[in-house]
Amino acid sequence: MTSDRTTDLRRASTVLWLTVAAVGIAHIALCLAKQTPWGQPWRESNVVLLDFRDTIVAPGRFLLQGGNPYDPDTYLTAHPWAQEFDPYSPAWFLLAAPLAPLPMPVSAAIYLAGTTLLLAWSAHQLVSLVLPRWADVVAPAVALWMLVWYPSRVMGSTFLCTMGLILMLRCGSSLRTSSSWVPAAGLAFSLLKPQIGLWVCLLLLAWGAWRVVLRGLALELVLALPAVIACSVSAGGFLQFLDSIKRDIEHASSEASPTGLVGSESWRSDFAGLFMRLNDSAAPSWTLVVPAVIALVAAAWIWRVRPQHEVFWLVTVPVALLLPVHASYDILLAVVTAVCGIRLWRGTREAGTAVVAICAALPVLHIHRVTRALGIGNALGDTIDLLALCIAAILAVIHEHSSHYKPQTTPPRRAALTGR
Repeated sequence: MTSDRTTDLRRASTVLWLTVAAVGIAHIALCLAKQTPWGQPWRESNVVLLDFRDTIVAPGRFLLQGGNPYDPDTYLTAHPWAQEFDPYSPAWFLLAAPLAPLPMPVSAAIYLAGTTLLLAWSAHQLVSLVLPRWADVVAPAVALWMLVWYPSRVMGSTFLCTMGLILMLRCGSSLRTSSSWVPAAGLAFSLLKPQIGLWVCLLLLAWGAWRVVLRGLALELVLALPAVIACSVSAGGFLQFLDSIKRDIEHASSEASPTGLVGSESWRSDFAGLFMRLNDSAAPSWTLVVPAVIALVAAAWIWRVRPQHEVFWLVTVPVALLLPVHASYDILLAVVTAVCGIRLWRGTREAGTAVVAICAALPVLHIHRVTRALGIGNALGDTIDLLALCIAAILAVIHEHSSHYKPQTTPPRRAALTGR
């Protein structure tokens, strides 16, 4: 690459990053101007920074005041206008507790600025796995697309879980034997949402990455300990704290919750939730059993085959999204499958892996505003996204089996030397 071309690329990179900064600042200003205020009922809000208020500010303040945010009775009595606090890992309060006491516009601005920087970092990490030589130019374009496609950094838990998967993805095939704390930290991030992190733990164990699992669980335990102690004291004991989590999950599975097991207004995008949204009825029990069976089959297959790491993630993410409970914004996890699909195709240049790459990347290219304009509702759009990821997973499994059992041919030069 000539020096002139290098200079041009640096200039282009600078312009693109400045554009990302401008769009990010504009989005932050827009969010702050329309921020859901303290005390407004969640059903009447415009949902802008609603989850920030109801998962960071309100529960963080309640914890600092000596309460137990996992207890739906006491928490919703104190905050009748809020959503219940979803059963995130107690380590979540390492983020919520420092931001909660600040005035809401200040804490929201700090939060959005930090997550915008992390979004830029995530884009650079993802692009460097596919186009390392062009990462400085392509990464800001990807970051800009992520801001336009779906500003999911507003949904802190999903965004941090995705960051955790990226940290593990960066390790490649060495993840199985890694003794580094970096992938362990990534697993700890994913455990902030147990319905994601626990599934990843199970498949990592099946894959043979037990060191990462043990370190990640240990790190999560240490990070969660302060909040566990505080909540246990408030609840009257550790067993009472566990009971409050059970009641919190029961409340989150009721019609009163926007992500509950019933209610046509739910935003759920897992298998049972999509059935409910498409049929406008409660989810029957088989919609919970089928994803569980698929998950166990996937775990057994990974334990038996030990696939390459791209295929591992192409299977892990869609099956995790099939299991309850997920909402539409959890599709952000698809950035991991998109990168893995492209890497798989670049390594083979086959038609089959090209289809894998297209299906894996489809949810990242899907803008709901466009499909709504075409008459496709959000529920059907979410179904198409999940179906595309499942097709990518099935084709990746087929590719893995074909590569395992493909006859090994002797290179021509070696054949001449050996007489074969």
